[in-house]
Amino acid sequence: MGLAEFIRANLNEIEKEWEEFAKTLTPSAARLNVSTLRDHLPEILDVIATDIDCPGRERQMDGNKIMDRERFDRIAARHAAMRLNSGFDLEQIIQEYSALRESVTRLWLRSLPGQEQLNLFELSRFNAYIDQAVSQLAQRYASDSTKYGDRFVTILVHDLRSPLNFINIAAYALLEAGPVTEAQVSNISRIFRGVKRIDRLINDLAVAVRGRVGSPLPLTKVKADLGVICEQAVEEVKAAYANVVIAMRRSGNLTGEWDNERIAQVIFNLIDNAIIHASAKKVEMIAQDAGSAVILKVCNQGSPIPAAMLDSIFEP
Repeated sequence: MGLAEFIRANLNEIEKEWEEFAKTLTPSAARLNVSTLRDHLPEILDVIATDIDCPGRERQMDGNKIMDRERFDRIAARHAAMRLNSGFDLEQIIQEYSALRESVTRLWLRSLPGQEQLNLFELSRFNAYIDQAVSQLAQRYASDSTKYGDRFVTILVHDLRSPLNFINIAAYALLEAGPVTEAQVSNISRIFRGVKRIDRLINDLAVAVRGRVGSPLPLTKVKADLGVICEQAVEEVKAAYANVVIAMRRSGNLTGEWDNERIAQVIFNLIDNAIIHASAKKVEMIAQDAGSAVILKVCNQGSPIPAAMLDSIFEP
């Protein structure tokens, strides 16, 4: 009996093994009914059997090419969506397909008479479809994870701004409430710096989401002195690291069209990293006029970045 004929003749047994295995993957599966557990399996197997059973199929195409890929991908995508919504994770659904591969192969081999030769082409067709289903699953899972992750971050960025604003207002109220000691002023200043840093992190998250969905980085460029922007960023870092010596050196004409906020963010992050990752006690910020460009340098006393990491350090 050929594989396509075997699949159609033993559909119920194959479905039952698929169902029993699915129940073992996650506690939530035990609460699902039979139709939900078996969901798209009959359609998946029908596409595979039709392909294998196609007259002249073996002469037409190689064993790895899917004949009805569009229909199969639609079914596999619906199955992936249902499983993910039912509490399965990526690894569990891949295990499910692996179990289907093992189950069909084992049952088919067991059904063959001793003298009947195994049709390797039919088996390769079946395996090609299982591999395609796993590929479709991975794409769907990656797409959904990115989509829901980005949506969560967008909501988080929006919702964090309100409590952050309340903290800022409360800190100003403490300053204006009456005479405050030097120690109280110092503590309130720390609150302002903390709020500002959290706000920067929120902006970073917003920018990261824009980048993932393909939106360009928003830039607001105005004519400005880059040296002044650098000096302001250096002063901000100094406030956060009182025990670190941070020097600023500038030379030439540093006027150009700059996005003040983004440039300041770059400078702050570079100096911050120079301190954190190298345990630096002295950092120097250099801004040099280079004619049609400006060169920025951040120097510290730490070890150089390993050469093997240079190609990857700017990955998100």
